[in-house]
Amino acid sequence: MSLFSVRKMFTGKTEKKVTVHDPYIYTVTLTYHGDADTRLKFNTEISRMTVDYDTTQYFQITRSDVRINDEDTSDYLASDLAAQCGNVLYPLQLQIGQHGSIQSILNHPAILQRWEEKKSRLKQYFTGPEAHSYIDATGDTLGQESSLLNAIRQDIFLSAFFQVQCAGNRDHFKTSYVLFPFEVPVVYDVIPTGNRMMNNLRQTGREEKGSGALEIKYTFHKIHGLIQSLQAQLDAARDKRVAQITLTASCINSDDHRIN
Repeated sequence: MSLFSVRKMFTGKTEKKVTVHDPYIYTVTLTYHGDADTRLKFNTEISRMTVDYDTTQYFQITRSDVRINDEDTSDYLASDLAAQCGNVLYPLQLQIGQHGSIQSILNHPAILQRWEEKKSRLKQYFTGPEAHSYIDATGDTLGQESSLLNAIRQDIFLSAFFQVQCAGNRDHFKTSYVLFPFEVPVVYDVIPTGNRMMNNLRQTGREEKGSGALEIKYTFHKIHGLIQSLQAQLDAARDKRVAQITLTASCINSDDHRIN
């Protein structure tokens, strides 16, 4: 009997072999339009992952510090606290469903370990009841995988990236984005157009229950098959509130990252 079989017989499971492939770097800009626009800029590294012989899609994500309106978040105490708490997520390893939905967090235990190592230092640096309350609330979200998963699904860039990457050849489908934080997602009826061979792809959609609209233009890299460039505009209205968001993302460590 092989060692592999013995281990499986006594433990009931074997350790999965995880391979993280070379990353592709995206420069991302998210603009929230309003009386005064708020623009977020950051770089994101996205790597395909192989987990044993599992054919499910897995990706690892890391993210640089976010600049808000071209200013470093460390210049502002509240923004710096949010950034320091958020950075514990990365690297983030996600399982992605057939049509781009974020299904689960592969490395949730590692995230919890990073948080345990970091939270006491955060409380020493960021003093006061409001800061400590924010840190505790972050710990509560991180501690429950379901709560953390819901928070990650509110990430506009990741939602758009994986929905587009995994859209497949569907003629018509529904997709959703969280345009109003911590509220029910906005659902769009989407029709894709364009030709994969010509790399002039587009999704256009109308809000299912409202007057909002969605338009996404994107290209794929001809070799590695990941998104090369993406440009999205999303808007919706709810209870006299309006959300208008522009997203651009471009891969900067492979060739031809222009939107046609």
